[in-house]
This record gives sequence, structure tokens and C-alpha cells, in this order.
Amino acid sequence: LQGLLLDKLKVDPNRVILDGAGMGATGNLHVALGECWRFAGVIDRGGEGGDDAITNLATVRVLSLPYAMASEKAADATKQLKKACGDNFTAGTNAPSWSGSGDGGKDLLAWLNGCVRDRYPLPFKWLYTKPVHQIGHWMFITARHDQTKPATFMMESDRKANLITIKTENVGEFNLYLNDLLVDLGAKFKVKINDADPVEYELERSADSLLEHASVELSAPGPWDPGCVFTAEVKALSVP
Repeated sequence: LQGLLLDKLKVDPNRVILDGAGMGATGNLHVALGECWRFAGVIDRGGEGGDDAITNLATVRVLSLPYAMASEKAADATKQLKKACGDNFTAGTNAPSWSGSGDGGKDLLAWLNGCVRDRYPLPFKWLYTKPVHQIGHWMFITARHDQTKPATFMMESDRKANLITIKTENVGEFNLYLNDLLVDLGAKFKVKINDADPVEYELERSADSLLEHASVELSAPGPWDPGCVFTAEVKALSVP
């Protein structure tokens, strides 16, 4: 279905924006928390998305628009979104420029035109609170130490030194997705996890790996995203 929509409807995978009101907005927020790398923006009209993983939306543009039936929980969620997203958070108004009436919604159109997703954010921080949150931009958490507690995954890349530095909490094992934006795959690179010594790798770029990660087959763990390119992978990295 994903491939059909992208092909037949000419959907740009880098400009998919979620929009919802009330319960629809709450549903959108929960989807975005777990799969934020898929979206260029989220329009929130009274959503109650008070999950700790709201920090995952830091790389996504979020627009908060007034909603007459917004609850107290929705107001709290808006405050959390503003804190998590910083410059990526915009508060709209009831004015015609945002509602689409009168002058055609020029402010809303300007916001929409500015939405292009960050496919490979660096540095990268990910909070995993539920099974749906275990896949991020660069990684797939295959095991964590305590299933009842959140897990965090933070990664930075020094391409000049060809070094990836990863800090985790409550993560047992993960797969790491790679391309030449992260490190130079034409040379040896190192991965340092927490306080352990860096481990050196030498991998070849693989078309098979790229196709696997762009696959719509949900049986294969990966981002399943034709808008992202990963040409190598380190599987089952154990956290010291």
C-alpha cells in the first residue's frame, strides 16, 4: 500500500504532514511520537499527546492551532510540544491568515511550504517508551534491559575522525543504520558506546541493504522508508 500510494499519487515522502483535531490530533501525535522520521510536520488542534516520548518530535515542525473543545490535557501537551520542539514549534491563531478564510490562509500556506523533513538528523536523540517507538532515524532497538522503563539513545558523528559516539540508557542491543552522511564508508570507522573503548568496522556499501530498508515488508526490521537511504548496517550491537 505504501509503495502504491507513493507511486500512483506522486506523494513526496519528504513532505508528509499530519493534521487532526481533538481525538484525531491525539492519534496523530501518538503516531508521530513513534515514527517522527516519516513526517515533515504535524498540525495539532487540541491533541492530548502527553507521552514522555514527545521529545522525539524535536526534529519535526509542529503547528498548534486553536481548538474550541481543547481539554486541560491538550493545553499541557501544547506546552510540552513547545518545550520539546523549540524553534520548530509555531502557534497559530484564529485569524483568516491561519484558518484559510478571507486572504486564503497565507500564514498557513507559508508554514506548509516550509515543511521538509529532516531525514538524517545529527546529533540524534531518541526516547523509546513503547514498542512502537523502537525504530528511530538511524537505529532499531532490538532489546532493552527493562521493558517497564523508558530507554534513551543519543548519537553524534564526527565524520572527520570517522567516529560515531553513542550514549544509551536501558538499551540492551540495537541495529545501527549507516550511509555516507554519517561516516565515510569508504574507510574504516569506529563506534563508541557509552564508556567502552571504540570498536573499529569496515563495511561495504550495499544495494541489498538499501532495498531492504526501503522495503514495505513489515517482517524485516528496519525503517521501511523509501525516502531514506541506508547502504550499510551493523546488526546486534550489544551495549556494555
